[in-house]
Amino acid sequence: MVLNMVTKEKLIGNNEIKLRKSHPITAKETKDTSVMISEVNRKNRLLNKMKDKGASKKTINLIFTHIKKNLDNEKDRNEELSRIISFVESTEKDVAYIYFEAISSTEAVKELVSERVLEFAGIGEDTAYSYFHAIDSTKAVKELTDEKVIEFAESIEEDAATKYFDAIIATKAVELLTDKKIVKFVESTGKDTAYWFFHAIGITKAVKELTDERVLEFVASIGPAAARNYLHAISNTGEIEILTSPEVLEFAISIGPAASSYFRAIATTKAVKKLTGRSIVKFAGIGEKAAYSYFEAIANTETDEDLTESQK
Repeated sequence: MVLNMVTKEKLIGNNEIKLRKSHPITAKETKDTSVMISEVNRKNRLLNKMKDKGASKKTINLIFTHIKKNLDNEKDRNEELSRIISFVESTEKDVAYIYFEAISSTEAVKELVSERVLEFAGIGEDTAYSYFHAIDSTKAVKELTDEKVIEFAESIEEDAATKYFDAIIATKAVELLTDKKIVKFVESTGKDTAYWFFHAIGITKAVKELTDERVLEFVASIGPAAARNYLHAISNTGEIEILTSPEVLEFAISIGPAASSYFRAIATTKAVKKLTGRSIVKFAGIGEKAAYSYFEAIANTETDEDLTESQK
């Protein structure tokens, strides 16, 4: 029985030797295994970086599936993944989080990992956050990744662009706010007016009223200072119907440059009804200089009580 055990051990030993001779572990196999382990470790590190920046399991799967489906070789896949990681690492965590949320909610990986979109997101942290938030909340991927929209946002620069996307978030009026007439309006009035225009829309949500041709033409015609104060008055008071009425717009045009002081007085005092009443409208007859001084006095004192008393 002992002899049998020894024989068995010898046989096992011989088989092990034969196996090793038949399948020797080469230097190449050792190197390949090391490369595979290294690659797995690298991908895990990238995966952890995405998780640290707020990417959900769904988002990560969407990104990896997109890369695997659309890129044939491992080198290109690695470069694409590294490019995405580089973007999220270069930005604030809240921006990266809303970026991943936009990918998750729309599943539009191709559009949202494109070089153009990530390049645009470098315009600034606030704008990038509002941009991806707008995409996430409206799901309007096609419209908001359109080159014309991106170029428009770049042309008005960071502060106004942030207000632009905030207005889209607040109103969901993607079609209206990406319309050609809005681009033309902003081109004719400048980025400062654009800032206050989109701010007013975002605050009041009165997108239909404030994008009306009549209102756009009025704002474009009264000059930057008056336009800013007009839009500021709308933001401060929320009195859309009154401040977009034909009577108020006609009165403002009739007093010329004093319109800037007029709307500043409204924005400061919030006395919309008193400063748009019939007696005030009739006040246009005193001339531009007198009107300017009158409304400047109201704006500077931040009260309308004494100065409008005689107009009752």
